[in-house]
Amino acid sequence: MTSEADGAHSVADLHGELEQARVAIEDMEARVAELASANAKLEAELRTQSGLRAQAETRILELLAAASKQTPVTHEDGGLRQELSVALEELQVMQEELQTAHDALAAAQRLSI
Repeated sequence: MTSEADGAHSVADLHGELEQARVAIEDMEARVAELASANAKLEAELRTQSGLRAQAETRILELLAAASKQTPVTHEDGGLRQELSVALEELQVMQEELQTAHDALAAAQRLSI
């Protein structure tokens, strides 16, 4: 009878481990869903920011081109051109940071799966 009791105890242990594994899988699936949702939101934000950046870059380049056609160049015009150039550089850095954040989230999502 001892072997029957040991067998029943072993089966109960296996059922308990199986239940723990099922709960762990459910938790992981929920986490993957959270990460996928966060990733989708970041991708949408990245697309939005990329579009805005492209529009701003285009406008800055238009203003720079218009400013370079004007003569004579005054000190104020030179300052404006400098400010526009700095703004363009800042937009490019912002785009790189957004892309880095997106890549990091995607990497984190791959690691958690």
